[in-house]
Amino acid sequence: MQASTYVFEPENSSNYILAISCSIIAIASIIGLVVYNRKQQKTSEPKISSDARRFRPLISLGLFFLFLICLTTAFFSWLTTQKITKVTITDTFIETPYGKTDWDNIQRIYIHEDQKVAPFSGRSVGEKTKILMIIEIEGKTHALSELNYDLNEIGKAIKAVKKE
Repeated sequence: MQASTYVFEPENSSNYILAISCSIIAIASIIGLVVYNRKQQKTSEPKISSDARRFRPLISLGLFFLFLICLTTAFFSWLTTQKITKVTITDTFIETPYGKTDWDNIQRIYIHEDQKVAPFSGRSVGEKTKILMIIEIEGKTHALSELNYDLNEIGKAIKAVKKE
């Protein structure tokens, strides 16, 4: 009997793009904040009008908030990319980002369809997202979203391994 090993890499790269673009915006906003708030040296130019001086703190505050929001978005997007790793399926175990488990420890494998619910009406709205649920006997759940993995190929690999 030949040992089968299937390895599935994550498909979604939008978190990388979001992390990079938010990092660039954060760097640009902090540079803009420093340049905008630099003390101006005495020159022969007339002083800034009172209207422009009145909005100076508001513009600085806006640039600082832009910096904070983009920096935290970039960090958490990068963290998400680190947590989504490859899925390995062999004859003896399944390894997901949530850990490694033997086939003997798996209670149930199924696909769950998740749909957003409107907050006040309770009606289902929006697109459905398929999630491959691997539930261990101890209750630990491995949830793999179709947004990150090709669930059809993973399902075919699970069926192929289970038939052997």
